[in-house]
Amino acid sequence: MIVISSLEPGRAEADFGRLDAKTVVRNIYILFSKTEIPIAREDQEIMDMVESSTPLPPWFTEEDLEAYGALYQKSGFRTALKVPYRSFEEVFNLPDTKVEAPSLLIMGEEDYCFKFPGMEDYVRSGQVKFFVPNLEITYVPEGTHFVQEQFPDKVNELLLTFLLSSSTATSYSTMNTEEQFDVQCGCGVKAPLRTALTNPNVGRRFLGCVNYKSDNGCKYFHWVDPPTCERGKEFGKWIVKKNMDLQKDVEDLRRQNLHLKRTETYLKGEIRVLKERENEFGQKMEQWHKREEWFVTKINCMNRKMKEMEDGITVKMEEWKKKEDLNALEIEEVETQNVELRVKLEEFEAQYTELSVKMEDVEAKNESLRGRNKAMKEDTELANLKVKWFTALVVILVGLGIVYFGGKGWLKKKLLALP
Repeated sequence: MIVISSLEPGRAEADFGRLDAKTVVRNIYILFSKTEIPIAREDQEIMDMVESSTPLPPWFTEEDLEAYGALYQKSGFRTALKVPYRSFEEVFNLPDTKVEAPSLLIMGEEDYCFKFPGMEDYVRSGQVKFFVPNLEITYVPEGTHFVQEQFPDKVNELLLTFLLSSSTATSYSTMNTEEQFDVQCGCGVKAPLRTALTNPNVGRRFLGCVNYKSDNGCKYFHWVDPPTCERGKEFGKWIVKKNMDLQKDVEDLRRQNLHLKRTETYLKGEIRVLKERENEFGQKMEQWHKREEWFVTKINCMNRKMKEMEDGITVKMEEWKKKEDLNALEIEEVETQNVELRVKLEEFEAQYTELSVKMEDVEAKNESLRGRNKAMKEDTELANLKVKWFTALVVILVGLGIVYFGGKGWLKKKLLALP
């Protein structure tokens, strides 16, 4: 699917054009660093196969992504699609398709390319050497399609070793261990075979005294290879410059390696702290689990009690229902009695009305009697007054009689006894 979409002119460009260059690079590195062949559905494009939440490979940093994204933002992806995907079917009419120069192929053991039918057998069986006879193949365990970025130190080491061991080494001094000349210098030791690294003799082999740096050396020197041609001298200048550039790169890599080691130390400390926090969190989680179990036990106990209470309430409700039914019957009886009482009350009210009428009659009679009684009382009082007046008159007459008769003793006592 990936190769097909790349072969179709304009399809990949349209797919990539939906996103910025940084996001495209990010998706490519995520997608092609896997161990399986990326296969899209019929309704998918390359960029649709990566979720936005998928993290970058651990060896590909955000700084790397920023640098690559900025470069591709300027250049675009046309050349990357042209070579090699859209060059498969081009015909170059080369007279000889074999590469005779010593070559090095570094592949990751986890490269998804091995999953293409016949690819792994083609490489591992050595069939690829039909076109590159002097090919040296090195496999990096755990390496993916981007092995040179995944393990830069390892790849640099392999490249340097290859360049040093090759007879056409262009940028590093080495002692040829495969080919030794049986020549002794004036010091009595075998003169080693070396390769010159300075112009105008870059790449030219020579025999020299092993003690050439010492004042006591014999200064033996002998060229093994013929003088370098003009083309070789021009190429030698490029080799020297390349050597200096590589040395700078090596120094930069050393600094980066030192920085990475420091970062690794810092990250190890952070990991240690995180592990301690993780242990603390684990202990807290264990405590929370115990608390959770305790709460679950309490809840279960409360549920049982609630069930018992519900059962008790249900029984009570049934009893209350029965009592309610009985009360309903009693209420009916009471209402019946109440009706009867109302009837009797109405009869009593009628009787009371009748009695009230009679009481009014009695009250009228009493009022008449009170009037008569008052008249009689007045008559009685008048009669008593008359009696008192009569008595007083009698007393007066008696008194007059006593005076008249001379105050008889017995009569005087009688009169005095009167009230």
